[in-house]
Amino acid sequence: QQQQQQQQQHGHQPQQPRPPGNSPRAAEGGAGGEAAQPPQPPSQDGTAPVLCGWLHKEANSLFAKAQLRWCEVRGGSLRYSHQEGDAKPKECIPLAPPTEISLDKGKGGHVLVVATRTRKWRFRHADKEVVFRWLQETTRQAGGS
Repeated sequence: QQQQQQQQQHGHQPQQPRPPGNSPRAAEGGAGGEAAQPPQPPSQDGTAPVLCGWLHKEANSLFAKAQLRWCEVRGGSLRYSHQEGDAKPKECIPLAPPTEISLDKGKGGHVLVVATRTRKWRFRHADKEVVFRWLQETTRQAGGS
């Protein structure tokens, strides 16, 4: 289980190895070694995630803290849950246009921004390479390049 948690913190693709040793809270930073890991199973809709891991979802309030969420890109959407393996995601954000996907390089680090016509979500990770990987995959799933 520790191997799974470490892989999640780095937002690895499911078929990639997972480093052992650290908890999902390590999404705030840290690193580890590598170990073999089987791919994630398909969800109820039959799609397997193309990217999954722990990201901090920034709150919409100035007074609330960012919340650690299990995130998955699958079936043309970005889904997030409180825990890995939750039967139903807390939110399922469609990535197809008119959804806009961008990177915010503010003072708080690199943040993936996903905006629909009605709402904007901000996801961050301590490792900018992880955020770049999420940006690439969400953009690809949205039909971009």
